[in-house]
Amino acid sequence: MNIKELNALSSREFISTLWGNDILAVIDATETTPMTYNDFLDHCIACGGNWTAMLLTGIKALYPEVYDAIPDDMGTLAWACLCETLTLLNISDEQEGISCI
Repeated sequence: MNIKELNALSSREFISTLWGNDILAVIDATETTPMTYNDFLDHCIACGGNWTAMLLTGIKALYPEVYDAIPDDMGTLAWACLCETLTLLNISDEQEGISCI
């Protein structure tokens, strides 16, 4: 699947395609608290400029089961997958239509 095709997928389809359905099952079983990106970042630990690692620390702090379901090899589109994961965890910007990618 090329980038254009991936871009057209919903968050669930994107994660399913790149990381499989196991993480979706964990997300579905997780009780989430809607929050903004700014609120989410309060739970993250700065990792020397590594934003992917920083997002992972926030996911681990708030949703450890989801963190455990993230594949060890996140692939070349890890950042996009993490952003879609945040969307599925009800983490978004206060402004409609804004995402982290």
